Amino acid sequence: MWMTLWTEFRGHVLPWLIAAGFVALAQHNQSQHVQQLEAANVRLAASVDEMRQAVGRAADLLATQGYTVPLETPPTSKGSESR
Repeated sequence: MWMTLWTEFRGHVLPWLIAAGFVALAQHNQSQHVQQLEAANVRLAASVDEMRQAVGRAADLLATQGYTVPLETPPTSKGSESR
């Protein structure tokens, strides 16, 4: 009787429990990875904003001394150039 229950459990239930554990572990790892990527993106955005402000201050300083800074132009990609 017990051997039959153990065989049924081992053959039919245990593989599903192990698979569920692996899926839960994969989801947890993905969640942590996404959180780390979001945090890195926030830090990058803050750094870009800080650099933009520093460039603005440098442009203002140069303007007070009589220099002009060219206007910002968006970069063009190779696919959008007209022929």
